[in-house]
Amino acid sequence: MDDDKILKEKQLVLERLLAANPRLKLAISVNGVMNTYTRQDIRKHVEQLDEVGRKYIDQQMNFLKSMASGEIHALLADIPDED
Repeated sequence: MDDDKILKEKQLVLERLLAANPRLKLAISVNGVMNTYTRQDIRKHVEQLDEVGRKYIDQQMNFLKSMASGEIHALLADIPDED
């Protein structure tokens, strides 16, 4: 992947993190090891572009692509109402 694309994705993900709840906590598995990270932890990993940061960027980009393609909307439309 070229450096320009990586930097653009990094910036997009950092902006999304700023909009997230400050109390956000996520579990991310890297090399089979699950760890819990705060929003601030994730931001640091994304800034450093280390393994955790790259994994989070990949997850976010896959989510955004699924949203843009309508895949997530289609999945949600199939969930029955709880009436």
